[in-house]
Amino acid sequence: MSAIAGFSAQNSSAIQSMLNHLKHWAPHRSDIYQSQYITLGSLELFNTPEAHLQPQPFVYKDFVLVANCRIDNRDELALEFNLPNKNAIADIKYIALAYEKWGNECVDHLYGDFAFVIYDHKKDKIFGARDHIGIKTLYYSINATVLIFASEIKGILGYKDLKPAYNEAYYVHALSAVSLPATETPFANIHQFPAGSYFEWQNKDLKITKYWELGSRFAKIPETRAAQENEFRTRLFESVNCRLRTANKIGAELSGGLDSTGIVAIAMEILGKGSEFYSYFYGKALNPLAEDKQNIDDRHFVEEFCNRYEITDYLTVVNEDHYNFDLVLELFKDVYDDCEANGVPLAAGSFLPDAKSKNVSVILSGHGGDHLVTSISTAYYNPKACKKMYKGLWKELRQEYSFGPAFLRFIYYSIKGLNPNHFKRQNIIFNREIMAKSSLNPKLIEKYKLKNIPSDRYFLHHQTNRLDRFKQTIGYPPTQTRAYHHDLTGKHFNAEYRFPLLDVRLLEYMISLPADTIAPKAKPRYLFYKVVRNYIPEGIPILKSKIGSVPFFGSFMKMNLNNVKTEVDKTLDNKEFSSLIDPEKINNIPDQSYFKLLKLSLLLQK
Repeated sequence: MSAIAGFSAQNSSAIQSMLNHLKHWAPHRSDIYQSQYITLGSLELFNTPEAHLQPQPFVYKDFVLVANCRIDNRDELALEFNLPNKNAIADIKYIALAYEKWGNECVDHLYGDFAFVIYDHKKDKIFGARDHIGIKTLYYSINATVLIFASEIKGILGYKDLKPAYNEAYYVHALSAVSLPATETPFANIHQFPAGSYFEWQNKDLKITKYWELGSRFAKIPETRAAQENEFRTRLFESVNCRLRTANKIGAELSGGLDSTGIVAIAMEILGKGSEFYSYFYGKALNPLAEDKQNIDDRHFVEEFCNRYEITDYLTVVNEDHYNFDLVLELFKDVYDDCEANGVPLAAGSFLPDAKSKNVSVILSGHGGDHLVTSISTAYYNPKACKKMYKGLWKELRQEYSFGPAFLRFIYYSIKGLNPNHFKRQNIIFNREIMAKSSLNPKLIEKYKLKNIPSDRYFLHHQTNRLDRFKQTIGYPPTQTRAYHHDLTGKHFNAEYRFPLLDVRLLEYMISLPADTIAPKAKPRYLFYKVVRNYIPEGIPILKSKIGSVPFFGSFMKMNLNNVKTEVDKTLDNKEFSSLIDPEKINNIPDQSYFKLLKLSLLLQK
């Protein structure tokens, strides 16, 4: 794992400033490379066994590169390049060998989480790419005729000749329930390269090319259902196994839900009972809110699971007493360069200091599973009815029900579909409620025409088939931003987050499977549950637990509300911040909205 930075010019003081801005964690190695045409810098963390073998920036033949990467198909590449000892080289060299052989098409042969930049001396060209899903980030800005890039926005802010420009649209949308594309940042002149894309900088011209999207290729599917299920099991186990590679110790967020418990179960089946595997569980509040009448958690599932695999000694339950407001401010000020809107990556600060003290450098997460591989939603009746796709609706119903029940459901959804805008109106109202709670200035709501735009969840749930649903979910900004905020938070504590359920090869197999293999009779999470059910405790909720992802966080926010308000008040005189807020509503907003205002107010101070 690395932080990388550079620009298309020569300036040793500028690259050192960029690296200093990126150094909010403790790298094992740091170095720079300079030539007349390129300057590159890297901060490295040795969290895979081979990472120390090739120092960065890595000079290889006619090119030099930096990378924040974990390459998961090392075995395949070692065979392709006829390497006698695959363990004798770091992941960055596999990228170099792939570029040497395939040029721009190297990205078609790399699997894993990566962001890298290569300077090709022969072609006088800068080439770079991000992984398929966008786990690893890569930002850029063009200042006059210089391309500046870094794995975090703060790296670009360290380039002294660049004056960051305020992006009003970003802040306005952050106070609504409507997201801008993940390529947008709080700075109008700093952008993120899109996920699944590569770029070329040549003759002072930038070209960005999309090399992958879900559905651009499909997996070969076995003929029988039993063989299809067995192949899914093989791919699922491999998606976990390739993410267990570490030079130190490994752990996971273990919620007691199906996704995280299933992932950790597979890890323990691979590693063996009693292996040193650290699990972190978000417990219920010690000081519950008055309105929180059900202060409960899923600890009983987690404890039963850890007993089964003999890892109880490595289980840590965290609550609001494990967190402090100073650490929250540290993350907002020193780590996040945009608005961390989900909350779960921020909550990880409650256990990551403990993980760092125990030398845990890999954290597994089930993020992304419930809308993709583990598939909570498997039927598309309502969207088909709303779009008057009656033949498709009837065919789908008949695949899952006998004639009578299918006919009754067909009538129900057909009638419901006569009012196709009902769900859209619900989400327009929801967006208005969010903006009102955030005290967003009505003039800005009008300026950006947000009053009649539905919230993000409308666009996430109106597809009529699995491929479109998966594509929408992967492109959904909160899916990407939560992943890389986890990655960024982990890096601050010298740990890398890894997401087995966002494995590209697993996703490509999922969209290729017949519907009745994934979810016969529209059973949610059928296939994933079938694979893991013998490894997990009985009674784990198949659908989402009614318990929040971080049960104690509401109590933590309440305890620190005065601190939050004090920090927000410090920014009220800021011109940009005061223009965002309706001054007549600021004193009447709900307590939880203050936390969002805190994030934005601290962001503006950058």
